[in-house]
Amino acid sequence: MKKPILIIALSAIAVCGLSIGCTDNTDKLAEANQETRDAKEELANAQVDAAVSAQRAATAEEWKLFRLESDVKIQKREAEIAALKQSLRKTGSESDEIYAEKIMELEQRNKDLNAKINNYEASQSDWATFKREYDYDMESMSKAIQDLGTNNTK
Repeated sequence: MKKPILIIALSAIAVCGLSIGCTDNTDKLAEANQETRDAKEELANAQVDAAVSAQRAATAEEWKLFRLESDVKIQKREAEIAALKQSLRKTGSESDEIYAEKIMELEQRNKDLNAKINNYEASQSDWATFKREYDYDMESMSKAIQDLGTNNTK
């Protein structure tokens, strides 16, 4: 009598153990599919980010050419500022003081542009934006020097 009860009890335990151990694989499969989709999405985002970064950074050749052109422009501006300083009359009048202040402002802007290009070399940020802003600043500097020279002759 003990033997059949023991067999039935062990069979019941084995059946319960198997039914509990065999969970539904659809949940695991759905979770694995979601993780796969997430991984693919992250990969796609990383590829897009890499492509954008490559477009933003200047190539070595492009940077060298831009740097040489900028150095020439900065040296030209320095020479123009020096010529404006030479033409400054030292009569002590108010207009001469204003003219001297404007020359000093131009000198500072020229130094700032030089620092800006040196700082870009270290940071290598968005190339297209940097180039556009730098060119705009150079043009406005050139116009300011021309305007200052024109005002002096009047």
